[in-house]
Amino acid sequence: MEKWLVTRTRERHKAVHRLLAKAWSISSIGRELGLARHTAERYVHCANLDGLIGRALRTTRLDDYKPYLIRRWNEGCTDAARLFREIQDQGYPGRTPQAARRCLRPLRTSLGSIRSPPHSNRSRSPNGSWGISSFYVLMRNGNWAKSRSDDRS
Repeated sequence: MEKWLVTRTRERHKAVHRLLAKAWSISSIGRELGLARHTAERYVHCANLDGLIGRALRTTRLDDYKPYLIRRWNEGCTDAARLFREIQDQGYPGRTPQAARRCLRPLRTSLGSIRSPPHSNRSRSPNGSWGISSFYVLMRNGNWAKSRSDDRS
């Protein structure tokens, strides 16, 4: 299967050369396709599509660890920070879990909405203070400012 970036590059190259054949200027091609003039010019002057595709086939330091991440995800481990620590133990040189999160994001969004555990209906603890879980419920529902103004009146 072709990477999405390669597919997009092929489609843009075809579109640029189709408009170029109709005698469009580089600036008007860029405006029409939503490309910067420099980018449109690069497509115009590149007769060999392989030169553009070579730039689209970027590799990352995470590439060697992606099969492991996907296997662990399929085993049920969906904690990106934990998976990051596991690949670090295997020699991954990254310092933050951001690349692992980015790699796992398509898997996470394909699951649809993940249900959170049910929250307590009680908004205050027995001693009258706000519990931390109640605070997050209020923040999520947008009721925090309203609750604070109720306390002050």
